[in-house]
Amino acid sequence: MKNANKEQVDAVQRMLDLIEKHIEKSLDLRQLADAAGYSSFHAARMFKDLVGIPPSEYLRARRLSHAALRLRDRQSQVNEAAADVCFETHAGFTRAFARQFGETPEQYRSGGGPIPLFFGTNVRLLFDHGQNKETIMTETNTVFVKHEHRDARKLILQRARSAGDYWVYCEECGCDVWGLLLSLHGGIGEPMGIWLPEHMRKPGTSEYVMGLEVSSDYDGPIPDGMEIVPIPAQDYLVFQGQPYNDDDMAEEIGKVWRAIDAYKPESIGWTWNIGGLRYQLAPMGERGYIEGRPVKSVK
Repeated sequence: MKNANKEQVDAVQRMLDLIEKHIEKSLDLRQLADAAGYSSFHAARMFKDLVGIPPSEYLRARRLSHAALRLRDRQSQVNEAAADVCFETHAGFTRAFARQFGETPEQYRSGGGPIPLFFGTNVRLLFDHGQNKETIMTETNTVFVKHEHRDARKLILQRARSAGDYWVYCEECGCDVWGLLLSLHGGIGEPMGIWLPEHMRKPGTSEYVMGLEVSSDYDGPIPDGMEIVPIPAQDYLVFQGQPYNDDDMAEEIGKVWRAIDAYKPESIGWTWNIGGLRYQLAPMGERGYIEGRPVKSVK
């Protein structure tokens, strides 16, 4: 992406956004090229240069991952999942699913996995991050705060070497850990980025990890390279910012962090708990940035 310019990045991002809108609808290269504003040849070449794979391969992987989540949650039978993501036959869907994930959709729906789900790329965010742009902070919008209690449970996690944030974590472990965790049957909520307290870190490993909470009696598979650890009951104050456009993600996260730094939990009977797990959910513009900070009751 070093040789790409902003116009090319924006064109490819428009194609990626169109794919997400058409996961369950027909879509061809001509439509993608129209969204990009280039010929089919140039649109496909730009897409592969910036994303790493051709548009058709990307679309297939996204559709199969979308179908896999429906199968994980038993929202669809296999033939329904195939039709939902524009596969004409059950057999064709089964072959494509097995090639992508290493097991059939029937096996996965019956409790198989974990499988490496494929999730959408945001080339604009990657481009902006690579430019090391300075974030200009503006006035803070409304940030919502709520109390949340989580009972004792377990955490499936993958540690890195020295990561203190998401970007460094991806450099060390790759960005597919989130999809692998999401594929597990029996997860509580969604995968999270987590800052571990000192007592939960191991020598030579990172503060920041990716993890998925599961019940205390979870006995399902643990992906290779990951581990499962017990975590105690925990209270949180959960901060949620305003919805935002992807171009503004860094600024909006900064707004939430500044609001957290200025917040006085003692005003509502809590104090920060430095021994708890701090977490962030995957930033999604439509819901705003969400982060949970551990607290304990003021005695």
